[in-house]
Amino acid sequence: MPADVYARIGSYSLIAFVACALVVTLIILCFAEVSSRFSETGGPYLYAREAFGPTLGFEVGWLIWLARLTAFAANCNLLVSYLGYFWTDATAGAGRATVIILVVVSLAAINILGVRQATIVSNVFTVGKLVPLLIFILVGLFFLSPHNIHLLCDLHMLHFLNLC
Repeated sequence: MPADVYARIGSYSLIAFVACALVVTLIILCFAEVSSRFSETGGPYLYAREAFGPTLGFEVGWLIWLARLTAFAANCNLLVSYLGYFWTDATAGAGRATVIILVVVSLAAINILGVRQATIVSNVFTVGKLVPLLIFILVGLFFLSPHNIHLLCDLHMLHFLNLC
């Protein structure tokens, strides 16, 4: 979490996030290079199977499935936790089970309807995420103060980037 990183390394946390983004970019570029060499689908399962044989490919396939399953469960729990801020009954008992079942059934129904409907829903959710962020940024521009930017320069965060 950004607050934890800032608490540990202070104003250098921005540099740490940029460094992590660069490392992730290298991983993404590796996947892009490998994927350009195959015409069939399969992702990491396919790459591992072709490079190391069917046994390792099988293991990678199952690990990917397990990772996606646990990520979905974690996201459902996170959704319930966030919803609990607005509706306290959603965090325990029947309310929690109801919310999780509704989320799973809704997503399954959208996927059963087809790719076109799933794409529309995905686009609606994307716009629903981006519009509030853009509004937040635009409103925040009115609260910028040159004094605050100078304070960041004093913290040596921007000296490293030669922005001050």
